[in-house]
Amino acid sequence: MHQSLLFVPFCLCAALAAAQAPLHFTPVLHQYTTAQGLPSNEVFAIEQDRQGYMWFGTNNGVCRFNGYTFERFPDTLQSNYTSVLSMNMMEDSCGRMWWADFQGRVFYHENGRIIPWAHNDTLAKLKGKFDFIESLVVEGCGEQVWMNLRFFGIFHARADGSWEMMPTPGHTTLLYHEIKGRHMEVHIPEGNRRHLTVYFQPYQVQSPNLYEGSEGGNGEFLAVLPIGKERHLVAFVSPDPNLFLFHRGILQKKIAYDLKATCAHNGPDGSLLLAHINGGGVRRYRSLAELEAGKPELTFLEGLSVNKIVRDREGGYWFSTQEQGVFYSPGLETAVVRGLPGIEEEAVIGVVAARDGILYAGTRSGRVFELDIRRMRGRDISPGNVYYLNTLYYDPETQLMIAAGTPSAFFRQGRWFSDVFQLHLQIRAPLGGYRYVKVVGRDMWWSVSPSLFLLDIGKRRQIYDYQHDNDHALEHRRPIHRFFSIGLSADGVVYAGTRSGLWAINNDSLVRPEPMHPSFLHLVEDIVLMPDSSLALAIRGYGVAFWKPGSGAPPRIIGYEQGLAFNRIPRLYLEPGGALWACTELGAGRISPDRHSIENYTVQTGLPSNHVHQVAFSGGYYWFATAAGLARIQSRMAPAQMTPPIIEFLTVNGKRYPPNGVELPHDSTNISVEWTALHYRSMGRISYRYRLRSGSRNEVWAQSMQRSVNFSGLLPGEYTFEVQAQNEGGEWSKSSSLYFVIRPPWWQRGWFRLSLLLLAGGLVFGFYKYRTGQLKRAFALKQQIFELERSALQAQMNPHFIFNCLNSIQNFIAANDKDRAATFLAQFARLIRQTLEHSFQKEITLEDEVAYLNNYLSLEHLRFRDAFHYEIVVNESLDTYETVLPSMLVQPFVENAIVHGMRGRKSEGRVEVRFEPIGEKGLQISVEDNGPEHKSAPTNESREGTKRTSYGVQLARRRLELAMQYPHSTIQTTAREGGGTRVEIVLK
Repeated sequence: MHQSLLFVPFCLCAALAAAQAPLHFTPVLHQYTTAQGLPSNEVFAIEQDRQGYMWFGTNNGVCRFNGYTFERFPDTLQSNYTSVLSMNMMEDSCGRMWWADFQGRVFYHENGRIIPWAHNDTLAKLKGKFDFIESLVVEGCGEQVWMNLRFFGIFHARADGSWEMMPTPGHTTLLYHEIKGRHMEVHIPEGNRRHLTVYFQPYQVQSPNLYEGSEGGNGEFLAVLPIGKERHLVAFVSPDPNLFLFHRGILQKKIAYDLKATCAHNGPDGSLLLAHINGGGVRRYRSLAELEAGKPELTFLEGLSVNKIVRDREGGYWFSTQEQGVFYSPGLETAVVRGLPGIEEEAVIGVVAARDGILYAGTRSGRVFELDIRRMRGRDISPGNVYYLNTLYYDPETQLMIAAGTPSAFFRQGRWFSDVFQLHLQIRAPLGGYRYVKVVGRDMWWSVSPSLFLLDIGKRRQIYDYQHDNDHALEHRRPIHRFFSIGLSADGVVYAGTRSGLWAINNDSLVRPEPMHPSFLHLVEDIVLMPDSSLALAIRGYGVAFWKPGSGAPPRIIGYEQGLAFNRIPRLYLEPGGALWACTELGAGRISPDRHSIENYTVQTGLPSNHVHQVAFSGGYYWFATAAGLARIQSRMAPAQMTPPIIEFLTVNGKRYPPNGVELPHDSTNISVEWTALHYRSMGRISYRYRLRSGSRNEVWAQSMQRSVNFSGLLPGEYTFEVQAQNEGGEWSKSSSLYFVIRPPWWQRGWFRLSLLLLAGGLVFGFYKYRTGQLKRAFALKQQIFELERSALQAQMNPHFIFNCLNSIQNFIAANDKDRAATFLAQFARLIRQTLEHSFQKEITLEDEVAYLNNYLSLEHLRFRDAFHYEIVVNESLDTYETVLPSMLVQPFVENAIVHGMRGRKSEGRVEVRFEPIGEKGLQISVEDNGPEHKSAPTNESREGTKRTSYGVQLARRRLELAMQYPHSTIQTTAREGGGTRVEIVLK
């Protein structure tokens, strides 16, 4: 259901009688004071060194600025608490910064320390002859130092310790001395300074008397200002201010001037900047002719005394003041509007361009200003009843300017009609608006605020109200939609943006556009019709979506990933050439007509604030409504080249190391790298990327806004740290590299590994030699044992024994003693068989050994015809089947006892063999006989002397010595009391 609401005309507000005020522009300046770390707000000197650091000489010493922090250095003579004047600081050819303080001392900075000059004691002796040091010039690496001692002359010192004073004329004189692009002035007063002559060196030209013809007495010299190649301005008051222009030391002209100039700077475009003391600020002249005509283009820092102007390598300007610290401007082409009360104090929320160089600008509080850029005049035309302004609109066809706000106001032909009221549900309420869009060819506007309206400016009536459900009574109505943007397609279809996304109006109903895209479900904050009939939609969180209704193609999204500063865009602006501006809280992005490139305008490119509300184009300038005022830019400054970052510190486990080529201990578990990029246009907002390469492996870049990174747990090896910085144009600098090595622990180093390898090789070789020797010895031992066993067999099978046995058998047969012959023969055969069996065995059981010995002794007993008796005793605790001993070991000793112990006996001979256990695994074997008694010791020498020693006994001893399974065995032979011999064999 639709409800028609009637509009009534509204009358004119307060008469627009506001007087016009002159406008002027001032560059965008960023201020640095003690609040940001300056030692003092009284700043005299500015220098930029070869690395790019900015140095400031203040009333409290010297500091260095890297774009983030102000750094001061260790001091031994309290030089950080004295003044350093504007001409008293410079860098030598070795990169050391020199300065002279107000106390007449000279210092230089080297390796992070302030070092006093070697000739300070000479200057101390001259104290009292000069007031203070006015200027300082250093040649080379300090080989020659020149300085102007006020009221005394030029002091010249050499590295060898010699020094001299330059002669000075005897009357009031200005001596301009230029050395290596630096200069110094000497002013010698003599009471009445009515006659002043200037000497220029190295031109050796004497100027005419500058005071001649002047009325009054005392004149005051101020400065010599270089303004180009071989041109100078001499500025002084005599008693009226004047500037004298010199070329190669010859006076060209006198220029009347009203301020005391202290410094001049030539811009790259031929412009001239003059700084002034006594609150004169800075003036910019387009040319020397403009200076002569007294027509400055810009005047800024008024009320401040400016001592020095320096243009850095990025093209930015630095201004030192004696009252409020340092001011910096990225470029003097960007300026903000000043002079109109009200526009300076508030954030500018909207700006639109009208005809004939007229701009309209509005603030959040509802104030609206009309600016005539051609005549540089402006006036406040605020409607008076708009207390909250959203934005401004202007239609060149109907020359209607709309202040969209709460409520909205309409301006045409020099008058407001913001007192129009609508009858809204029988309640008189002012008309408000977030966004407006004009119906092509008609004086009708669609508006959202937060309902959706179609306004006919002539009839002023409401057509739609889509915010509420109109099918219910007033008290039961519920909100359905809240509108934030409105736009028209090329075929006249109305599209509206709500909290729930994009809608189209079709037959008085809201429908979703086709085809549907996920971005269309999000809040649309602004809609602009593009020249190619597509719609540009500012979708929160996405950026800008370019979509052509009816094409069936999805929208093309351009956001942060494509180069925009931010993905939330409250306002869009279509430039006459087809480029689209996206206004965000982080700057304004200009999307080219072909949508292939993006240029971001931020504080880095000269804007006074990143919060841009609206953009307009007029008079060859872009106009930006920002949170810090209305700014103009003719064209975007070219991005300043980003130099490689400076790696400042390498900190390992809390200890600082030189930032390159350092070897670190193996326990370097906490490594920190700090760097800085000297790019002042970025205002400390620089994006960095870094990586740590090891060997041939290249790590991916990590991006960060921080200026340090920490690495932990790095393994020993070689590393290369790389860091790059990004300028405001998105270009990356060349890499700065830091190479360092983490040494391995001593047990992982090459010499240790080589030593370990050699030691291991030696051990392996030694083990090899030992093992081969051992195997050789074992083989030789086996060979010996084999030979011994073979020899033992041969010894046991002694031919003499066999012959005796056979002889005995023959005797038995001859005596016809068949039984004994048969028995003897059987035992002999068994003995031969046992000997052969045992010869193939290294060890035999005790049972077999006893049987073998019993058989042998039985044969010998028969052969000796019972001349002796024998006995074999085995201890009952021995298991004869489990106990083993070397084969053929005991028999040679038994044979030795019979052969040698029983020799010459006819009877009563005795041989006894005993087997006794020793310990858990030991065996003791004893062989005793009762042969002849021997009283000499040792008895075994007589029984087993060299001549009579049994060969079998010797073999048995040798076998036992070589037997590895019996390492602690012994054989002992002792004489028995009463006669006889005892042999003890101990097997362990």
